[in-house]
Amino acid sequence: MQHIKKYKIGMRTLKTGLSVAVSLLISELLNLKNPSLVGIAAIVSMQSSVNESFVAGKNRILGTFVGALVGLIFSYLLPYNYFFLGLGIVVVIYLHNIFGWSQSLSLSAIVFLVVFLYQEDSRLIYALNRLLDTFIGVVVSMLINYFIVPPHNRQSFVYLKDNIYVVIKGLIHDMITNVNQLDNSVFREKLEKYNDSFDGLKKELDMDSSKRTSSKSALYVVTVLDRVEKNLLTLLELNIIPILNEENQELFKKLYSTEYVAPQREPTDIDIIYNHHANKIFNKLLEIESHLK
Repeated sequence: MQHIKKYKIGMRTLKTGLSVAVSLLISELLNLKNPSLVGIAAIVSMQSSVNESFVAGKNRILGTFVGALVGLIFSYLLPYNYFFLGLGIVVVIYLHNIFGWSQSLSLSAIVFLVVFLYQEDSRLIYALNRLLDTFIGVVVSMLINYFIVPPHNRQSFVYLKDNIYVVIKGLIHDMITNVNQLDNSVFREKLEKYNDSFDGLKKELDMDSSKRTSSKSALYVVTVLDRVEKNLLTLLELNIIPILNEENQELFKKLYSTEYVAPQREPTDIDIIYNHHANKIFNKLLEIESHLK
């Protein structure tokens, strides 16, 4: 019983059920003959974020078009031949791999099958109706995900501002001071991880219909952090524990509330380059910190 209580019905689950119900209702009102495809399209198009739903929905509509078109062509060339059907599936898979529509492959293959195997009226009309099935399911799912408790909620923005910025700031501190003695590969791995978060959140924030202050603030943080990426990558390439100049030492102290301790060696030309990029990073971090206060 405790194991069952641990798992709650999430909003995405509820919205998926609602999407299927609304899609099938529309299908019934339009008197479509194959409502199952409408429901399937609604299910597979519900994603964990609005941006993912939009991209997945677009790709599934395009993928369904490919499946219907290939199914139509193959059914006219050599109908009811199962080996030819298998070749058609290969073509559908190949085209999806070319265009990078892997998530829409299953739905496209299903549409190909139902169009190829159709034996009653006009296959062209049937193929167009199957496109309409998919379009209804995808659009309903996208609209419900966008307008009903959208996934890019305030908690995501607060996490962005209160966590990702702090983590990136800490990584920069550790890289400059080498306090945790991490090698460059570790820094690169962590930077790439948060870059993926930045890209996804920027797309989500761009699509935020409410334009709340929290989303604008989060977008600002992401944008500024994105600007320091090249400077940070340059510091990783230099691969030294730097000797910061006086200006950067003051910025370091202001940013981290601690004195900078320089390594025991003579400064080199590489330190000059390092200080140039470090200065840009420090100023951007202070700019973000001032914005978040």
